[in-house]
Amino acid sequence: MKDWLIYHVARSDRAGRLIFWRTEARGYTDDLIDAGGFAEAYAKLMQDISHGESMAVPRSLIEMLTKRLIVDLGDGTNRVMLGGVQ
Repeated sequence: MKDWLIYHVARSDRAGRLIFWRTEARGYTDDLIDAGGFAEAYAKLMQDISHGESMAVPRSLIEMLTKRLIVDLGDGTNRVMLGGVQ
């Protein structure tokens, strides 16, 4: 299954953009839709031979990190969920 991404550490920037490999050596992208899906073994091989420039990561991990939760702090339920006082 091709559910791994290859994160290109060297091309990512300080502004927070994560740069990933595209499939078939078609360059790089910061768009998860355009990012290539790779087999775990292949992604880890590329990580091993990249000398620290690339890193194999599960797509599910990156998708979790890119989700945002917007809450209303005026809502008591949200304050409790975030560990605040009621």
